[in-house]
Amino acid sequence: MNTEKAALTEVAKRFKNVNADFLHNLTHEFLTPLSIISLNVQILEMLESREDSHGEPNENKHLKNIKSQVSRLNEVVHDSIDLLKLDTLNVKVENSECDIIQLVSTIMDSIDLCKHKILFHNHLKADQLLISTDQKLMRTCIFRLVNHACSTYKTKLPELILKENSDSVFVKIVNHEVNLDSHDLNHIFTPFRRTTEMEKIEGMSLALTIIKTRLRLVRAELKVIPIAKGGVEYFICLPKG
Repeated sequence: MNTEKAALTEVAKRFKNVNADFLHNLTHEFLTPLSIISLNVQILEMLESREDSHGEPNENKHLKNIKSQVSRLNEVVHDSIDLLKLDTLNVKVENSECDIIQLVSTIMDSIDLCKHKILFHNHLKADQLLISTDQKLMRTCIFRLVNHACSTYKTKLPELILKENSDSVFVKIVNHEVNLDSHDLNHIFTPFRRTTEMEKIEGMSLALTIIKTRLRLVRAELKVIPIAKGGVEYFICLPKG
């Protein structure tokens, strides 16, 4: 019995070390090169503007593609780091009382700064509704869902909706551009899962897994619900009080 316990302890220790080494490599072997590439793109753009030249159309296109891919890879690396931290419970939660309406208002301000557009519907009965949550964590989770819905917008504006019942507050983000089949929905919370609509929800399975896990730390739940007429709804349920 003691031998088995010692063996399990050793396996757990090795796993912890592997996790730490992987986290270290993600930070230094991925983020550092990506930062250098991003910096060089910025330098090239500055040189172009100083020369008062708009550059060739293809050159501008290539620079935009590089920036887009670097941004996407940065997001994946940061999400992977977050997932590792969540797996090892290396996340601190600081709950405090806050007004959900005010919290959502700050998110709307951030969306405006990003020059995105979204329809906001507030169906709460009062002008103020207090909840106990980690404000930074909650703001980050909602913003990422809203920002993704805005960035995929083409024909129909996304929506942010606040509702409530006697026990809970509901934050709904409606994305009209993404359609998921039943197979995708069954695996939507599987990290690194490739879906049928890669061009629209690239990296979202990893992001949704992290958001769902983070929300559980503050007793909130995330559901992804398909819309009959097309689109998907991200549904966050927050307990009152």
